[in-house]
Amino acid sequence: MRQKSSLNRSFLPSLPRRGNNRRRGMALVTTMLILFAAITVLMLGLVSTGGPGNSGIMSMTNGGISMASARTNSTIAFDNAESGVELTLQWLHDQSSPPANTTAFALTGWGFDNSTVTGHSKVTIGSGCCTIIVYPDPGNNGAIIQRYMIESAGFSGAIGASGTMESVVHAYVQQNSFGKYAFFIDSAPSNIWYVGGVTQFDGPVHSNNDNGSGVASKSYEDNILWYDNAGTTKQTFLYTGNDAYSCSAPGANWADDNTGNLVAPSTSANWYSIAAGGQSTVQYGTDFIPMPTNSNLQSTAALGTATAPSTTGVLVPNSGGATTNGIYIKGNVSNMTLSVNSSYPTNQIITIAQTDSSGKALTTVVTLNAVANGTSGAAANTTTVAVTSAATGRTTTTTYSGLTNGCIYCTGSIGSDGNNPGQGLSGVIANNVVSGTTVSHYNALTIATDKSTSGNQAICLNGSLTCYTPAMTGTTYNTASSSFQLNAGILGLASYNIDLQKYTSTGAINRNVEIDAATLATGTTSADGWSDSSIMGTFYQIGSYIAGTRGAFGGIDSNGNLVSGYTHYHHYDQRLANTPPPYFDTTGNQYDIVSWQVGGPSSIMS
Repeated sequence: MRQKSSLNRSFLPSLPRRGNNRRRGMALVTTMLILFAAITVLMLGLVSTGGPGNSGIMSMTNGGISMASARTNSTIAFDNAESGVELTLQWLHDQSSPPANTTAFALTGWGFDNSTVTGHSKVTIGSGCCTIIVYPDPGNNGAIIQRYMIESAGFSGAIGASGTMESVVHAYVQQNSFGKYAFFIDSAPSNIWYVGGVTQFDGPVHSNNDNGSGVASKSYEDNILWYDNAGTTKQTFLYTGNDAYSCSAPGANWADDNTGNLVAPSTSANWYSIAAGGQSTVQYGTDFIPMPTNSNLQSTAALGTATAPSTTGVLVPNSGGATTNGIYIKGNVSNMTLSVNSSYPTNQIITIAQTDSSGKALTTVVTLNAVANGTSGAAANTTTVAVTSAATGRTTTTTYSGLTNGCIYCTGSIGSDGNNPGQGLSGVIANNVVSGTTVSHYNALTIATDKSTSGNQAICLNGSLTCYTPAMTGTTYNTASSSFQLNAGILGLASYNIDLQKYTSTGAINRNVEIDAATLATGTTSADGWSDSSIMGTFYQIGSYIAGTRGAFGGIDSNGNLVSGYTHYHHYDQRLANTPPPYFDTTGNQYDIVSWQVGGPSSIMS
């Protein structure tokens, strides 16, 4: 309309003055006739199709239609190629386990045509189609996380027909590890809250809202206390990805300013006061992700085919003087301490304190020598095991070639609740071996106990577990950060319960604790001192918190102010999605797209 108005102003004469009407009227008629004649000549020239060039308006129209048709077909082909990737992800999700194929394979089952095209699955989509072939990653054999390359070729019409256009998409996908989450819970008690400014997450958060039967339920929606007058100072979800907070239930229980004021956020400003990425990063009704139910993965990785010891002690499975698997611990452990020699910070020292059947101390020190130790004389890429028995008064030392696979499994608990001084696990995680900007050896450990309900085993934390080189640059834990250091080692903990002890190994209050690890408890992870008003400490976690039932860390008043226990901050270690701790549990049939490439050759037309 604005263009028409502009043309009117340009071509319509101004109002005539009196006495000049006739002359101006004749001039207007003459002008209009001249313009009409000029336009007629121009239009005749454009419509003309004479001559070998066929350069009239019909030719231009035909060319325009042809270009529009090509663009439409190109869009259809690309959309069909994308649909092929989405279908494949859904197909993988529906499988009971990752495909064990070692060579390229086509898909079978729902949605696919009965025939294949040169070994590719075919899916008809309208008048077009897509063809799919999946290439297993060569490293899948023996790997915990399975990876695949999906090749999807989309076609706007029949394959090979004139005018049919092709678009190719290659998507590299991998199983999810639970390490991809900053915070993951199966369910939460009705009296536990996410509290703005007190509970903060710099990374993906997911809740299954499990009703106890493996089904998401509205009755088990999360409780979230937010503040509509605090701006961004009391945000809960600092991560800005589209999965900053997801839950399997149809919603959440929102309370504004006070736990009794049940008001959901409604404006854009409301949402930004909760999530740094706004409302679009909060998702309801997402997939239910089952928790693991046993520790077979970790126990098998640690023991392999070796015979499990029948008495209390530590076994490093070996053959021909070389390590073959991980570290297998029989019986309960009172204290496990991780440490490093500052001269060789890439060599991990693991001290395991137990009590033998006669009540005497039994201490095993396992040193993983990633580099040569000039002090002890240990060669690089060796494992040294020193066992000291109070019953015999002797120390026996054995060195094996090769490092263990990083998995440590204990048949009992590590530490026990309620002791002063506290028993359990603490210490320093050794560095990765780095050459330039490349990690040549990951110092990665997973420490596990029985995760089944029958065992009720626990890993107790009687102090901090920190990386020798800090995992995250900077020390502002309640601010989103994406900078992680190559040198920092990787740790995972897996048990039925993981307990933050009230006391350290020296008897001091375990007040400010940092855990640089992915922690997975099929029962719960909680703080023994959550209701103690004398603590008022802080629990920092750089890694992943995964629990069957969300545990309590602190007590709050009705306005969300901490009155006991710990303020807790959870920070996603971005390295754990692609480089999780060894033999750490996966989410089964959940997959992420790691990389995506449009174009390139397709094997369907080769």
